[in-house]
Amino acid sequence: MSSNQEPFENFPQDDGLWAVKHIDQFHQAHEGTRSAAVKVMLQRLPPMSVAQLARMTEKACQDVIGKRRDDPWPRFEFVEILVGSLPLVTVGFVFKNGVKVGQLPRCRKVIVLAPGEFDSMEFKAGEDTPPPQGWPENSRHRTLNIGEYAGVTDHTLRNVFFSKSRLWVHTRDHGEDKETYVVPRTTILKAFYAQHTEIAKVTCGRSWGKYLEEIICLNDIESGLRTEIIEGGRQWNIILRTLVPDNYAPILAVLLFDEYGRARAESLYAKSLQDMGGNPREPWYASAEIPLQAVNERLLLETRCIALKPRFFFDAAGVRREHRKFLVTEISGGSWPKHYPIIGHSRTNDALDSQNPVPVELDKPYPQPRKPRDGDPTTTLTQGEDAKAQSSTTTMRGGEWNWLHTPPVTIKLEKLFSKRYLGSAGTPKTDDETRVSTGAHTHEKDAVSKAEAVTLVRVSNERFERAIEVLEKLKKNGDISEIAEVAPLEPGQMSDRNGRRCWKFIDQESLKNKRPPSIGWRAIYQNGRSSLGAVYRSALILCLTINGADHYWIEIECRPKDPGFRSVLLSGSGAGTFAILEATLDIIAEAKGRALKEKIARAFSHESVKVATYIHSYDKTRKHLTEESVKNFLTDATTTQ
Repeated sequence: MSSNQEPFENFPQDDGLWAVKHIDQFHQAHEGTRSAAVKVMLQRLPPMSVAQLARMTEKACQDVIGKRRDDPWPRFEFVEILVGSLPLVTVGFVFKNGVKVGQLPRCRKVIVLAPGEFDSMEFKAGEDTPPPQGWPENSRHRTLNIGEYAGVTDHTLRNVFFSKSRLWVHTRDHGEDKETYVVPRTTILKAFYAQHTEIAKVTCGRSWGKYLEEIICLNDIESGLRTEIIEGGRQWNIILRTLVPDNYAPILAVLLFDEYGRARAESLYAKSLQDMGGNPREPWYASAEIPLQAVNERLLLETRCIALKPRFFFDAAGVRREHRKFLVTEISGGSWPKHYPIIGHSRTNDALDSQNPVPVELDKPYPQPRKPRDGDPTTTLTQGEDAKAQSSTTTMRGGEWNWLHTPPVTIKLEKLFSKRYLGSAGTPKTDDETRVSTGAHTHEKDAVSKAEAVTLVRVSNERFERAIEVLEKLKKNGDISEIAEVAPLEPGQMSDRNGRRCWKFIDQESLKNKRPPSIGWRAIYQNGRSSLGAVYRSALILCLTINGADHYWIEIECRPKDPGFRSVLLSGSGAGTFAILEATLDIIAEAKGRALKEKIARAFSHESVKVATYIHSYDKTRKHLTEESVKNFLTDATTTQ
C-alpha cells in the first residue's frame, strides 16, 4: 500500500513547505469533471527543512498558525480537490511540491461523550461567540480567533471562504481548569462519511437514500446473499459493491440500518440544499454529525489535535487557572457502541466460492478485471479530470481509523451458491498510466486511470496503549519525570498508529526508493499473507526521563498470531541519537524480534549505549504488562547503568 508519496498535481510546486490550514466549501462539477470538489486552504510555512519540521515544538507551531497584531499576514494559497481525494488530505499535513512530507505537531486526545450526549453545540467560524472568562472587554470573540488560528475567519483577508464553516465545540472541565475542543464538521465528515473514495462520492453532495446503491447492493444476487436484517435484529447483513472494501461494512451498516445513523447520513444532502438555496452553482459547507450513538455507555473518540494558544484567567477566588484549546484535525478512532448487532458482510465480487461450487465448462462470462496497483512517487494525482471506468485501480493510503476497546463483531458471509468456470480466464493487465484520478467513473476516452483513496481500518494496538497507560501511572507516582514520543526525522519512516507518531520497520533501500512493504517480518498484512494492502510493522519509541537521565523505551507492534516480543530499553549518552534508534530497529527486524538484548548490545559494544529488555508479564485475568513489574524493571535497568 502507498505511503502518502503521490504528488498532487495542483498543489504549489515551489519547493516551499505548505501546511493544510482548513478544508471546506464544496461545489458540484469541478472543472471539466462530473465530480464534487472541496476547497483546501494552504499556508506557506517559514523557511525550514523537513527535519526541522519534524522537530517543531508545540509553542513554535502556535506562533506559526496564529497571528500577532503587528506581524504581516502569512502567505496562503487555495486549491480544490475532488471529494474522492478527501482521505489523503488532513488539516496539519505539510506538503512540498505536492507530496506529503510531514505534519504540524499534533497531540492525541480522547473525547468522551456521555450516554445521550451529542455533538450539538455548533457555531459558524465567522460569527461572534460568547467569550470565555478573562476575555478582554469590548473585544470580539470567535470560536477560532485570529491570534489562535489565522486566516480562516478574518473578513479583511482577500480570498477567505470559510466564515460559514460549521464548528462543533466541546468543552470539559479538569478540576478548575478547562479544555475546549474545536471540531470542524469537515473533520467529522472525513471520519465517518468519507473513509474511502467511493463512499465520499456518494455522501458528498448527493442524496444518501437515492445513491447508496452505488456502494451497497440491495438486490438479490446469484450467490443467495442479500443485504437484510436477520435473527430478529440480532444481525445486520450488508453486501458491498465491487470497489468498496470489507473493512467499511460496519460504518456503512450503521448508515443503512440504524435509524439514528441513517438520519445523520440523509441530513448531509438536505443541509447542502439549504446552503445552496436552490442555486446548484452555489457552494455548500460540511454539516456532518457523528452517526454512532452510545445508548447505555460512553462514546469514545480518538482525536489528533493542534494545540492552540492557551488562555489564563483568575477564578472567583483569585486563583490563576488555565483554559486550553485544541483544534481537532482528525478523528482517528472510536469505540463501537455495544447495542449494535453482529455485522455480516460480503461483496458482490469477492471471488470466493460457496462450499459446493458448480463446475461450468465455459469461460468466465465477464471481463477479467485489470490488476490493481499501489501508488508510488511516480503516481500523479490530478484533480481536474474524471477516471476511466474500465482501468485498473491505483490504491493510495490516507489516514488510519482505530476501533477502540470493543471493535465491531463481524463475520464473513458464506455464499449459498457459486459457479466455478473451467475455461480460460485470461491474464489481468495493469494500466501503464501513472496519472490517476479519484473522480467519477466515465467511459470517455480522454479520462485518466481511476484511483481509490483509502483509510486503513484497524483494531487499536493494545500493547502500545497499555505500555503508555502503565508508564503514565509511574509518572504520576513520581517514578518517571517526563514521557515524550520520539518521532523519526524522515517522513517516509513515520507511521501513524493509534494516533501516535511511530516508526516503520522500513529498511534503508526501501526508504530511499519509497517501496511498499513486501512479504516478511517487517510487514503487517491486511489480506492474508499478500503484500497487496500490507503496511510496515510499527515501533513506538518513548523517551523516559528518570532521575535526570533519558532512556528510550521501544515497543514492537505484533501481528495477531505473533508470540509477543520483549520491550527494549536503551540507556546512555548516545542512546537517543537517530542513528542509534534507526540501527536498533534494523537489528530488531533482522533478528525478527528474538534474542534482542544480546544482539543489540553486541552491535553497540563500542558505543555508550546500554541495553535492557522487558518481558511482558501475564496473569489469568489481564494479558498485559503490569505496573509493578515495569517499575521494578526500570529501577533495575536505570540504577545499574
